[in-house]
Amino acid sequence: MKTILTTISALVLLSACSSSSKNSLCDCVEKGAQVDAYAQSILMDPAHTQAQKDSLDILTAERDEVCQEFIDIDPMELEKERAKCEGIQINRD
Repeated sequence: MKTILTTISALVLLSACSSSSKNSLCDCVEKGAQVDAYAQSILMDPAHTQAQKDSLDILTAERDEVCQEFIDIDPMELEKERAKCEGIQINRD
């Protein structure tokens, strides 16, 4: 479990240090994937701690901040941003 926490912490630090001043959709998706991975690791651990929950809250707040500008974005503009990121597909169902 400590390995997972260390890995997540390193990823957060690395992404914080390497990100530019303007967030991209790629950054938003990456941060969302970090939150999902960490949340799943907590769910798999029946003895999760308050510190783990607090870490998840911090990651979630960081994700929300990075993704804020994409919440109400025009679909055409969203498609342009998506095209800049490899491997991201947007479902239009």
